[in-house]
Amino acid sequence: MAGGRLAGKVALVTGAGSGMGAAAALALALAGARVAAADLHAAAAEATARTIGEAGGEALAVGGDVARPADVRRRVDAAADRFGLLDILACIAGVLCSSAICSTAEEEWDLVLDVNLKGSSSAPRRSCRR
Repeated sequence: MAGGRLAGKVALVTGAGSGMGAAAALALALAGARVAAADLHAAAAEATARTIGEAGGEALAVGGDVARPADVRRRVDAAADRFGLLDILACIAGVLCSSAICSTAEEEWDLVLDVNLKGSSSAPRRSCRR
């Protein structure tokens, strides 16, 4: 994995505990990136990081909620502390509102906006390459 086209790059993947997020984290690792696998469910992030490690990649699991700016900052800082500045941010975490918009509770609407739109936008700029 060290010689892939993303060798030397650092990626943070939100929603990495399952589905598309886990697949993206593994794909980035297979291409040579060091990956911070982030998920609301820490155990799921750890499972993805373990899978990457078993495949010969390097990964860090970080739990936390993308809807909470302090958690986002902590995740980014943990990735930067371990691997260096971020090159890739894959914001895959998301929630789905299954009710009609006119009958959606305000709390549910706020959750959708916080996760899907604002999710990882509060990452500290010092931890990302420009």
